[in-house]
Amino acid sequence: MNRYFYWFVFSRSTLVLGNIMYVMVFTFVIFEQSGSAVYAALFPFIRTMGNVMASFFSPYLVAVTSLRKVMCTVPLVKAGLLTFFLFTFEMSGTWIGVLLLFTAGASLLEGVIQPLYQATTPMLVKEKELVQANSVMSFSFQTLQVAGYTVTGVLVAAMGSFFTFIICLGLLWLGWLSLLMVLPGLFDISNTLNEQAKEKWGSVKAGWSLVWKNKTVRWVTFMDVTESAAGAVWVGAVTLIFVTEALNVSTDWWGYINSSYYSGAILGGLLAFFLARVIREHLFVSMAVGSFLYGLVVVVYGFTTEPLFALALVLLIGPLYQIRDIAQRTLLQKSVKVEDISQVYAAHSVLLSAAVGFSVLVVGAIAEILGIRVVYVASGVIVTAMSALALTVLRFNLRKETNDVRMRDDVMQERERSHL
Repeated sequence: MNRYFYWFVFSRSTLVLGNIMYVMVFTFVIFEQSGSAVYAALFPFIRTMGNVMASFFSPYLVAVTSLRKVMCTVPLVKAGLLTFFLFTFEMSGTWIGVLLLFTAGASLLEGVIQPLYQATTPMLVKEKELVQANSVMSFSFQTLQVAGYTVTGVLVAAMGSFFTFIICLGLLWLGWLSLLMVLPGLFDISNTLNEQAKEKWGSVKAGWSLVWKNKTVRWVTFMDVTESAAGAVWVGAVTLIFVTEALNVSTDWWGYINSSYYSGAILGGLLAFFLARVIREHLFVSMAVGSFLYGLVVVVYGFTTEPLFALALVLLIGPLYQIRDIAQRTLLQKSVKVEDISQVYAAHSVLLSAAVGFSVLVVGAIAEILGIRVVYVASGVIVTAMSALALTVLRFNLRKETNDVRMRDDVMQERERSHL
């Protein structure tokens, strides 16, 4: 892996950490000023909707400008927007509407850039290094998730929102500056994209067309959307209800459960790095088996009543999910041409965000009507069924390919006999 990739890891790490701090500060300020759970809930809703809408238009922006220009400009504008918020902090912090307006602007920018970040790794490393590269990214981000939320909570309590937000801005600006070091290593795909952009919204439609026409991409997207929707059970509020009602322990265990999951996810990233060769040679199997075992563990988790056993199960879920996720991401990246991958990720991101947003509402309703255990058991069953279906399809395709090879061999042998 080259220096451009390591610059990208550093840039994304600082931007992710800065984003965690921005999310926590905004959430804290909104709840502190309004005292309303409704306003606090509006923040993630606006972020999700902004990401969905902007991801839809991301390929068009790349097509009419260039990948490098968008990658350079969008993080700059976001850092500038939030810097402007800092200078109006006293006013904006007390006007919830203005604060949510800043949230909408930042979310739209995030939605544009996220598919491009996901498409960057295949441009910076060789195909045989994709599993290791995705493992490094996963390990870095999961570690930052643990550190970011913990440190930000301490900083807000010790220094207040204003000074914590200054640190957040420093990270966002540092992330943008280090991203400039990555841009020379990116392929210039603007010519290909601009050809598609001559037809109105051609670049937007191209990604959706590839998701549908490419069999592997279609299967990976279908599995990812279904499993991510089923994964809505791990949203903070749902986990908290399970801890207090199903496990019948104090809310302190909510933190233990989250820490256990992220610890497992970090171990999973490391494990995937060392098993990179095995995963690379068996991507589809790694994805399906990882999903199958993950689903089974979630089903067991849904039935458990022992808090310590629940912690152990969540710790086990981390590595299984990471191996599945890394294999799935690598398979998607290898199945699409480099010049098309940002468009595919844009369509993929829209489907994923919409499915998760909708499923959060459904999970809440099911938990209210049927009980919290039902949603976890149902989630595990759905994931297990999807992975079993994927393995069946893989077996069918392998058998079909074997039969096709045999038929070609028979035809060749028959031709050879006819020439004798």
